[in-house]
Parts: sequence; structure tokens; C-alpha cells
Amino acid sequence: MPPQPEWEEFKDQITYLTERGHTQFSIRRCDLEVKTATWLFENGFPRIPGLSKGIVWKLRDLMGVETGKLGARVWYQRGIVVDPSKPKFLMNSKFSKVPGVYYSPLANWDNLEYGQRIYFCESFLKADIACSLGFHAVGMSGCWGWSTGGELNYEFQQLPWSDLRLKPTICFDSNVCDEKPNLMLAARRLSAALEVPQRVHSDILYL
Repeated sequence: MPPQPEWEEFKDQITYLTERGHTQFSIRRCDLEVKTATWLFENGFPRIPGLSKGIVWKLRDLMGVETGKLGARVWYQRGIVVDPSKPKFLMNSKFSKVPGVYYSPLANWDNLEYGQRIYFCESFLKADIACSLGFHAVGMSGCWGWSTGGELNYEFQQLPWSDLRLKPTICFDSNVCDEKPNLMLAARRLSAALEVPQRVHSDILYL
């Protein structure tokens, strides 16, 4: 695993990543780190009681430059009663009103081809895994992570949609139809938002 002496303390988090498809190489490449609650609070994450630690993603723009936005998949302290409504994924509060767009370092964003598909995933982790398999996938902080006040996040416009006639494909959970109608609504709204300024048609897949 990444050369951090404290990683031995974070076996649960490492297992979480590797069971979902990350490897030693991809963890290093994405510069993923596990941080304590103290670090998370000091770096703008909300002070939620019982928060213990989190895997931190550093968001970058299309050119690979860090934007200052951070996302974290968080864990809560064992042995306490945790409200099931408490979020498992958080953004640092400095940017909480502008959801983050995650361009995974595991994809070569300089090598987009004409007519290429761009996949929209509802988490940064899913985007990492899709990119590790050779796809170009954009990660969002939840199914509504593309929206700022109902409008398409400006960061999506960094992609050359019109010039290369890129094909957006929205990939949300397979339980979207039966269990989470809100996800279906978010997918449809995202598809409509992409068609207006970018003039591209979106395919929607429920995986």
C-alpha cells in the first residue's frame, strides 16, 4: 500500500478500496489518503459528532491542477449509535454549495477521441474504477453532484463536447428504478441539462 506508516491503522479503509477494485498502483496514482477526524475538521469538512476518519480524494481540473476541493468517504466511531441518516460522503465545506467534478488521474484526459463516450458516475470511487478499466469517467459527489442551483456545473464545460462530439453516458446504480426514484430523476435532469448548453444527447444506463 502507499508508503504511509499510519496505513496499518487504516486496514478497514484499505480493504474498502481494494474490495471495490483499487490496487496499490491506483491508490498511489490517485494520491488517496486516509485522514483522521481532526484533519478533516481542520480542512473544512463539517464537524459531525462521532466522525472518525475518511478516505480523501483531491479534486483536479481537466488539466490535472488541484482545485482545492476535497471529497471524503467517512467512517464513524465504533461502539456508538450512529444515525443512519448521517452522510457517508462529504465535501469540504468551503465548496459545499458548488459540487465537485472529479476527473480521475487514472484516465488520459489529453487523449480524447472524436465521438468518445464520457461516463458519469455518482461517486469518485466508481469513476476511479471505470477509468482503471480503460474508460473515461467523471465522478460526482452523489447523484445531484452535477447541479449548482439546478444548472449544470461549469466544470463539466471544460470537456470539448461540441468539438469532439463526445457522447455522455450517465451510469447510476442498478437499484435506481426500484428503490431510489430520486436517482432516476437526477439522471433525467442531468441528461436534459447536458443537451441544452452542450447540444449533445445523453444515454442513461442503470448498472
